[in-house]
Amino acid sequence: MSGAEIINLENLYLFDGGTKENWDFFSKDINNESYCKKIMFSIFNYLTTQPKNELTLDIIDYIIDYGCPHILDLCCQKSFLDQIINLLKPETDAGLENQKKAIFLIQKWAKKFANDQNMSIFIEQYNMLKNSGVTFPPDNFVIKTYDKFTGEKKEGNNQVNNSINSQSN
Repeated sequence: MSGAEIINLENLYLFDGGTKENWDFFSKDINNESYCKKIMFSIFNYLTTQPKNELTLDIIDYIIDYGCPHILDLCCQKSFLDQIINLLKPETDAGLENQKKAIFLIQKWAKKFANDQNMSIFIEQYNMLKNSGVTFPPDNFVIKTYDKFTGEKKEGNNQVNNSINSQSN
């Protein structure tokens, strides 16, 4: 990762959401597997060392929404999803907002990939949490996320075209 790319990642955090240009750096060389691993290593580091940083989960969500195969392969690893699930544990000190966002995103991703066998880990993790008693938000639930183009917080919901409810109930 070049110095400019690291600075861009830092700017996302330093400027509380960054700008469209900061978010756009994710699309540079996004099909380069080595580059994707470096991005995910940096984000994984923030997730583990700064669990209260709300922007980290927004970046992960942006990357998963972008759909790059290399990134999705890395996000679909159990160790990565375990780090997100660890935010739900009181000892991580992630804060209530990040805990809500983690639950919201796990449900959103399970819905998004409900019909994709290659992404079944999202559904497995969702079902595991649901079976362990975690309460997930209703379909019309709205949560604040960073707008990837303005850097400001906006409302987002977890509605996805396909539904997981029939599979998990």
